[in-house]
Amino acid sequence: GSDSLIWGGADINMVSYLKLNRIDSDEEEEILVYGAPASIYNEFTISSKNELLARGQHGMNSGCEFYKVHFDEILEPWNSFTIPLNGSKFGRVNWHVDGNKFYVPMTYSVETAGLFEVNYNTLEIEKLYSFCEKQFIYQAICSPNGKYLIIQKIERDYIIDEEHADDPTGIYNQIVENDKLWLYDLTTNKETPLPLD
Repeated sequence: GSDSLIWGGADINMVSYLKLNRIDSDEEEEILVYGAPASIYNEFTISSKNELLARGQHGMNSGCEFYKVHFDEILEPWNSFTIPLNGSKFGRVNWHVDGNKFYVPMTYSVETAGLFEVNYNTLEIEKLYSFCEKQFIYQAICSPNGKYLIIQKIERDYIIDEEHADDPTGIYNQIVENDKLWLYDLTTNKETPLPLD
């Protein structure tokens, strides 16, 4: 309803919770989340239909695990499902504004790394973007009109230490990462950098 700020965490016993603060109130509300998913922390997103989606803890060769629940039924058992994406979970998952699709970044190998669009109703998967060693996407947030994604892209540079260039371990070299925002057009599949300087 766009009237609340919601964030996640866990108590000392590792029981997950969501905290809710309504704009018109000074009081924080805490909702304990027992059972699945075992840990949501900041690994969740809420759709325009009030559907909470959390990425599970398991992944790699068995696919990518998710949990979903309507926010009003958060204390009920969560619906779990797996999509056939192999690799390592990375970054944040976000819903499309229509509440029927969501966006998942994955890493691990060049073949499996990328940004994927998943249709929740059919579980059809479309790869929107391939990652490489020098750039990958942390998250993709859908614009209110549903036509664009605002992409948080991490660009990586390798700085070779010339003094130790012969060292085969590469321990003297450095990796520098910079975050940049891009606008991705879902119709044309073209991206444009957002100049924020």
